[in-house]
This record gives sequence, structure tokens and C-alpha cells, in this order.
Amino acid sequence: MNGLATVGPAGSCVQPIPASVTRIIPGCFCLFASLLGALGAARASQPDRPVHAQRVVQAFEFEERELHDAPVPLNWYRAQHNPPDRHRPGFPIWNRATIEYESAMSGSGCVRLPTKGGSTSLRLRTGVIPVLPGADYTIQAMVRAENLRYAHPAINVVLVDERGEPIESTRRRELLSLGDERWRAIEVLLDEAPPRAAFLQIDLELLQPSAIGNDAETGFFEDIDGAAWFDVVVVMMRPRVSLASGPPAGVSNDRMDPELVFSARDLAGDRLDATISVYDIDGRIVDARRFLVDPSGRATRWSPALSEFGWYRAVAQIRAGDALVGRATHDLLHLPGEDPSRSRIGMLLGEFDPNDPAARLQLAEAMGLGEVMMPAWRDSADPSGIESHVEQLAAMVDRLRRQRVGVVLMLDRVPAWAARQDLLDRNQVAAFLASQSPALSALLDPILERLGQAVTRWAIGDTAEPWDPTIRDEIAEGERALARLVPGPRVVSAAPARDMLLARDGLGLDRSVLLARIDGSLAEQVFNDVAGSLEDLEGRADLWLLMRPLDPQQFGVRASIRGLARQLIAAHAHLGDQTGVVLLDVESETVAGPPPALAAMAAVADRIAGRRVVGEFPVGAGVRCFILEGDSPDEPGALVAWHDGSLPTPPVLDAMLALDDVTVVDLFGNRRDVALSAADERGIRTHRVEISAMPIFIEGIDTPLVRFQSEFTITPDRLATDNSHHEHQLVFTNPWTAPIAGQFFLVEPGGVRDDGTRDRAWDISPRTGVLDWLPGEVSEVTVRIAMSPYQPAGTLIAVVDVELQAGRDYGVVRLRRPLSIDIDDLAYRVSHEVRGDHLFVDISLASGADEDRDLEILAFAGADSVRQRSVVSDLEPGGFASRRLVFDRTLAGERVFVSVLDSKSGSRLNTIIDIGAALAAAPDP
Repeated sequence: MNGLATVGPAGSCVQPIPASVTRIIPGCFCLFASLLGALGAARASQPDRPVHAQRVVQAFEFEERELHDAPVPLNWYRAQHNPPDRHRPGFPIWNRATIEYESAMSGSGCVRLPTKGGSTSLRLRTGVIPVLPGADYTIQAMVRAENLRYAHPAINVVLVDERGEPIESTRRRELLSLGDERWRAIEVLLDEAPPRAAFLQIDLELLQPSAIGNDAETGFFEDIDGAAWFDVVVVMMRPRVSLASGPPAGVSNDRMDPELVFSARDLAGDRLDATISVYDIDGRIVDARRFLVDPSGRATRWSPALSEFGWYRAVAQIRAGDALVGRATHDLLHLPGEDPSRSRIGMLLGEFDPNDPAARLQLAEAMGLGEVMMPAWRDSADPSGIESHVEQLAAMVDRLRRQRVGVVLMLDRVPAWAARQDLLDRNQVAAFLASQSPALSALLDPILERLGQAVTRWAIGDTAEPWDPTIRDEIAEGERALARLVPGPRVVSAAPARDMLLARDGLGLDRSVLLARIDGSLAEQVFNDVAGSLEDLEGRADLWLLMRPLDPQQFGVRASIRGLARQLIAAHAHLGDQTGVVLLDVESETVAGPPPALAAMAAVADRIAGRRVVGEFPVGAGVRCFILEGDSPDEPGALVAWHDGSLPTPPVLDAMLALDDVTVVDLFGNRRDVALSAADERGIRTHRVEISAMPIFIEGIDTPLVRFQSEFTITPDRLATDNSHHEHQLVFTNPWTAPIAGQFFLVEPGGVRDDGTRDRAWDISPRTGVLDWLPGEVSEVTVRIAMSPYQPAGTLIAVVDVELQAGRDYGVVRLRRPLSIDIDDLAYRVSHEVRGDHLFVDISLASGADEDRDLEILAFAGADSVRQRSVVSDLEPGGFASRRLVFDRTLAGERVFVSVLDSKSGSRLNTIIDIGAALAAAPDP
């Protein structure tokens, strides 16, 4: 195996990818950095050139100040429109590229391509760079945009024959995305130069929208005062690197080991060393392998050791000496070998690769998805290529249908050719369908004739565009256009979820499927709003969801997975069976292999299938914990829980969830059992489960037992702060199909102190009672509570222990509920400061009452309870007051007790200030 050697996670030869592998790092910049190093080493020591420097076929650094004073670099010329010698409409002669020596990224020289309207080009003369047939090349440059809104800097390369005629099949062009004016890397790859290729032609360009072909999008706008800067243009012969997965689409399981298939083809003759590193979701290396590359292209297979199910990224790096000369990336999903039914989840795919049209379909097949949505035509579709496209499309549809995968064909954008023919914007699909123009017939009829009987669902409009209610009639026209050759077509109408709430009646088409786009940043409330919107539609449309998770490149893989899983669970909680198919948008995925969010999609779909959300289990602030119940009472239920990330330490769910062990399952299918603890001194047994920010499922719960705990309430849940008795109801629900019996004990508040005595400051009656309720019965037990006059304001946890029998003996089950202690319509804050000989206590008060109120402030400090008093009289509605109390620091001790009394109602708010740390930190007076 070419001297294969395995390197473990601690291997010093394997370096982690900078900035964590959880973000997709463009290989272009990494290779470019190595290339600059190679150029520098080669210049510094020409007689002793590093081995990798021979890969650099040509480098243009534009350092020509000492060589000539021509306006353009040597061997380059301005390729503008100059008839009769050169016909290039759109490249006017007044746009003149120049070499300059003030704004370079490296050194002093660079080239500037300005525009005063129209496009600009600087072309390398034919014959400067010869090529080898069969070789692969990389053309790289550093580029900067200046004052551009519409035009894009670009590199346009093509191989030419010995006569200088372009071989158009080899032409490649890369545009620099706009957005900032930093220097950025751009890269063009040319694969396998054909036998008749003789030279490489390079154009450095600044292209207006009309030259790019997207003028229909911009309304023919142009930049008239901008520029593009190019520096360090390098042509390098590169190895062709391939990293693929043995299992289809990179999805393996416990019945099918993960396998990576690596190959490299190289004509430069260097010794090449390769390292394949496999990273987990947090960027840690879990396995790696280093070996000598066979440049003939022969495949090397390797099964990395993956100890857990999850999402992984494999990165192959090839080095010639100390330079990185090649890189390939492939993502993997390693999941349990279960065979769930995923008929209600699917993917939205972008344009398929005509050279490998079925590549994206393997992922749907490997994951067992039920639906696929993909474009009916390509962006570049025109009459000359429509027949071959339809053949490939039909083969894909047939393959999906044999796998029982539903297909939706998207008419999402008007192809560029048709937009020019009919003078339409690219997003005017509905108008295009309604036009019945020759361009429409040329592109749509061959698709309908071939696939009209096989595909019944058609999506009209771009899923990325806002919903415009005014196009409803045009969509209806589009539906009629499809009906000419498609019997009973169903139209899928896409809308952002927020737009859908505004459109309401404008969305209702009798035969439509409503596709609500859910962006990764949307909060849970949107699903509740969508549910209300569906009520207005009165069932006229099926609801599908299109999930667009957070970008893993920007937010990280973990955040992308976590956010999508939470949204899917929230959608199930609020919409339930109202939701039909849920699609994952993978149009923008660029790395080979399964997108990370697909793991979350599949995991949530598997766990919620056949279950409904029947409530939330109370864990604490910042924690969501939904109860999932099956269709039958005999089916085991589950909890799904996560915290919002606002807590300093992970919260713990501490409750009896069943009489047996429960199983915690993460989003990738990793399982661990959690045992029921031994009974404590009161006979309490619980499961303790740490809640993570990533949703976890807790399987094997006793659903009625969990519901009994979650549905217990204390009403009202606010304790009156005067000295009187007030009635509260302990509300119990029997969710079992059998009667329940037992006894309850109100343990807290007013429980046992640390010294074993009861806190008699509370007066509660009764503290105990008998349970004897029928199935489904809701019962209220009234208790009278007088609060302790010393209880601090805030939140108090009430504790009720229940000796429970419900078809079986559960022993003692502990119930907890928060009770708030405050005064209605009175906000206050207490702060303190130690300065010099004194302790200053500041009390701020704000009243929201409907009438004036009189308040008294009492504070006690030190072992002898030194007392301070202040009065706030006639505090008006909406009024604010503050008071400062001053104590001698030597009398303050370590605690100060502050009480605010409402003179009229007798209510009080207490605060205990722990000032020990402040006293210790304060300097001696």
C-alpha cells in the first residue's frame, strides 16, 4: 500500500487545520500561501531550487519598474474591442488596464483594470506558457475590488492549439464575489489538457453584468467608476487529487465500515507525500494516515477508526518537500444501521453535474429520503442542448421513482437565454410560463412531453425570493400551462415563513403545496404564527417546510446542526401533523459528501416519527424539554431536551423518569444508559441527565409518570408577602389509564432546617393529603400559606413528595415548582459599596401602581442588628425614588438584611446582602 503508516491523534506529523475544521476552509488560499513560499525560496536560492518550485510553470509578480516604462506588463496586452483587428463588443477601448507601483499586495508592482462603463481585459500573449497534454493546472491570483456594485473581477482561462485557436471545452472562468475591498485569492482549475492543447491563454478581467450573462438580474446597470487590482498571478502544474467515500455518498453505519478512497495523478515527477486526517465535529483529529503518493492515479483505500457515530471531515493534503501542492476534502456521516422510514423528509438540490448526474441522488438513496426537489432546467439551458438535458433528467427521475422517492421539478429561474429572448427578469418565472412564447415552448415542452406522466408536482418561483401576493394569478396561469401536457399538476408555491404570514389569502391555490422557507435564524415563535396562518388557509394547501440551516462556514458545523434540530422539534411541537414533507436546502453545499445538517434532519425525523408532543417537562430557566408520546399508551415515550447556551454550567435534569434505566441518544445515534439512583433518606430515586446545547433524546421514559410530574401546578404561583394566610391550589392530573392512589407531603417551603428542626416561620395547612383519583381526573387540593416574614424576595422552589401507586408502586416521586415572591407593580434594586469607614446601601424603587403608595425601608446590619430606617411617602404611579443608608463598616458584619414595606397593603420585600467579599476587598481606612 505504498508504505502506508497510521498516525494516531497524538501524532506530531499531523497538524490540525487552522481555525477549526468545523468551518470550510477554501483550499485556494492554503495552496496560494504555500506557493508564495515556493516563489520566495526559489528567488532566494536559485542554484538550490526547492523540489516543489519546478511545479510553478510561470509567475507574474509585475515587478517591472527597472525593466521598462510601458503602460502594461511584458507579454500582456489590452484585449479591448478594436475592429477590424479584434471584435469584443462590451469591452470599449477607453477602458485601459495599466501596471502600477503603489497599491500592490506583494512587492511594489500590480495591475489595475479600471472601468468607465463596459468591461476591461488584460490578456497574456499566446505562446508564453506552453502546456503538457494530460496535465492539470492551477491558475491563482490575488485580487481586490474597488468601488464596484455590479461588475466582478474575474480570471478567464482557456487552452489554445498551435494556431492560437481556443479549445472552448477547456474554458474556465472564476468571478470574485463582491462585498469588501480586501485582497482575496481567486483560483481556476484546468483538468487534463487535451492532446491538441499547446498554450495557455489567461485573461484578467473586470466584467460588467452584460458580459457575465446576468444583465437580466441587474436591469442592465453598470459600474462607471470602479476598478479591479491583480497581483501575483501564478500558473502551477498540480497533481489531480481525488478523495471519495467507499460507501455511497459518504454515509456508513455499524454494518458498513467507513472507507476513504484516495488517488492522485501527477506529471511533475516530484516525490509526493500525502496525509489524510479525519476530524470530528469539534475539529479534533480522530484518525490519520500518512503515505507516499503513487502518481499514476492508482487508488489507495483506508478505513479510518471512528469510535462514535457522527459527522466527520476527511482532509487529504499532498506535499512536495515542505510545500502544500494539493488538497481534497470529503465529509462523512457514520450513523447507526437502522432502517427508519423517512418518507416525509427530503432535499432540495441544485443543478446536477452533467458529467456525473446521479452523484447527488446517491445521498437521497443512502439516507432513505422520501422526496427530492431539483431544477427542471439548467441556468444555461437553450434549445441546442435541451434534448440531451432531458435524457439525463429523465434517467434521474426514473432512478428516484424506482427507489420510491417522490420528485418535484423546480421552474425556479428563467434561463438566461430565454430571459434575453422574452426581455424578462430571471425571477419572472410565472410570467414566463403564462407567456406561451416560442422560448417557453422550446425549453419546457420537451420536459413535459418526457416527464409529464412521471412528475406531478412542479415548483414555480425561486425559493430564495420574497413572496409577492400579486403573482397569484400568474401562478395560476403557470398551472394551466403545465396542464397542457401534465394531467392534474400540483403546484408548489414557495414563500419565506415571515412573508407567508403577511400574504395569508394570497397564498391559497386549491391544488397547491405551500412551501414555507425557514431560515436558520428564525425563532420558535414563527412556527406558532405559521400554525395560525394555516387556519386562515382553511386546508386549501398542504404545508411543506424548506429548512435553510445556519451556514456551517460562518457559524460552525455544530451550530448549524444544533439550530436545525431545534427548529425541527419546535415545528413538530407547534404544527404536528399539519406538516407534510420537510426539505433540507443543500443547493449551496460545495464540499463533497453529506451536508452536516442532514444528520440532524434524519435524527429528528427518526425520533419523532409516530409521536406527538404532549407537553413540556419543567427543568429550569433556559432549558426546553418536550415530551413525546406514541400513538399507543403501550409505546415507550421520550423526552427531547436542550439548553439555550445562556447558562454558565450545563443544567441537569434530576427526576424519576421511569422505574428502569433510560437511554440518552444524541443527534448522531450514540447511546448511553442512565440508571435510576438508589433511594435517599426520603426514598427519592431519580435519573440525573446532563442537558447539552445540542438536543438529546431520552428514550424509555414512563410517559404517564413524566406527564404526572409535568402537569402538576400550584396556583396562583405568586406568594403574597403580607402576614395573612392565602389559599393556593395544588393541581394534580391522573394521566394513567388506571386509578392512582397515595399520599402527598408539602416539604418546602417551611421545611426542615440544617439543624433538623422545622422552619416555624412559615404557616402552611394542610401539609399532607390523600390521593385517590380516577383515570384522566384533575383534582385540586387547597392549602393555606402564610409566608415567613424573613423570606427573601425572588424565586422559591416548592417541593411536594408523593407516595404514588398507579397500576404499580412508584415509591416516592418528588415534584418541584417555582413560586415568585414580589409585590405587584413595585420594582426595586439593592446595591452596596464599601468606602473608607462606611458601608453604603442604596435602594432604588419604581412604582407601577394605579395610586400613590407609602413605603418604609428597614435595614439591619452586624451581630447586634444595628438598624437604619427611611421612608418614601406618596410615591406616585410611575414614580421613582432612591434612598441611601450608611453603616459603620466595623458594625456591618458580613450580611445586611433590607426590608421594604408597603404601609397600606402590609406587603414586604426582603433582601439579604452578602457583603463579606466586598469588605475583604476594600482597603483599610
